[in-house]
Amino acid sequence: MNDTSSETATPRMPGSVNDGPRVSVVMPFFNSAEYVEEAIESMLSQTYRALEVIAIDDGSTDDGLAIVQRIAARDQRVRVISEGKRGFVVSLNRGLALARGEYIARMDADDVSLPDRIAKQVAFLDSHPDVGVVGGQILAVLDGKVLTLPWWLDAPLDHDAIESALWHRNSIYHPTALLRRDVLLAASGYRSAFTVVQDYDLWLRLAARTRLANLPDRVLRYRFHDKQATERNHELAYLCTWSARHAARERRAGRADPVRAEVPITREQAIAWGLDPNVMRSEIEWIRASHQARNHIWQGRRLRGIAAFSRLLFSHPVPLIRRASIAIRNRFAQTTAVVVAPVAHHPDPAAPACPVSR
Repeated sequence: MNDTSSETATPRMPGSVNDGPRVSVVMPFFNSAEYVEEAIESMLSQTYRALEVIAIDDGSTDDGLAIVQRIAARDQRVRVISEGKRGFVVSLNRGLALARGEYIARMDADDVSLPDRIAKQVAFLDSHPDVGVVGGQILAVLDGKVLTLPWWLDAPLDHDAIESALWHRNSIYHPTALLRRDVLLAASGYRSAFTVVQDYDLWLRLAARTRLANLPDRVLRYRFHDKQATERNHELAYLCTWSARHAARERRAGRADPVRAEVPITREQAIAWGLDPNVMRSEIEWIRASHQARNHIWQGRRLRGIAAFSRLLFSHPVPLIRRASIAIRNRFAQTTAVVVAPVAHHPDPAAPACPVSR
């Protein structure tokens, strides 16, 4: 294991590395040689300097580990952990255990943080002690092009709107999140049963413990590609999303959380918990079709995108209309500064799963 973790010798100033890292950036990586250098450099070049980058190699077989080790050799704020293939969630929790900072910044190895991301988020948490997590808006990177997301994909800003939206979508982009370390530890970190959308399960659990927020600023270039876990396996993404909601409903009702670390989330397990197989098939079809329509629009194939969304209106009118209504409500809240009231009733178990996660 190569673990490099001392501070650089720069003049002392507020927020400098000589004060020790207030922010620990936790970044697992696996076969990310194409992107990982840009991802780490985007953290090292932040205007906020008092940070460390904990880069956890999850058994890479490409040149990614060597690239990260070269960066660590010249910047002592980078700590490299390489302990073989252990899985994304185990790597996240390993990074959390090693973190020295008061705040934990999430970062993925194929994304790029904008230079003032951490400074803005630290300032926000410093001035909002009741908030345990703050995310932000993203720019999408698709086939090398940087795109501004359509407004209906922007994340809601205040806690009530985020909590309400969580019953229908992942409303904090994981690699934009800055979290209070003590809040994350009190929630026992990430749960290994969620091999994908582990962040979505975390947000649902944290919403009952602390307040959540998103900045209106775009803080990250988020790379969309077909190697993402949620894109490789739509069924698993849906099963984990549904199970996270099911667990949240059980907790809200005062019953025991059914999810156990030693019980993997499978189709059979979700059906045993009450998932209707017909609903599952319909929702997976919706995810695939909506992602395809989205990609047509983002790649400039507007006519094909419009046609795909038109087909969705006829084939899956309920999830499409529900998602549109949530987006409009969030947009109204952001532009008028009106606080959106949380949903008063328990969510429909058939609410569409629209994961945006790694």
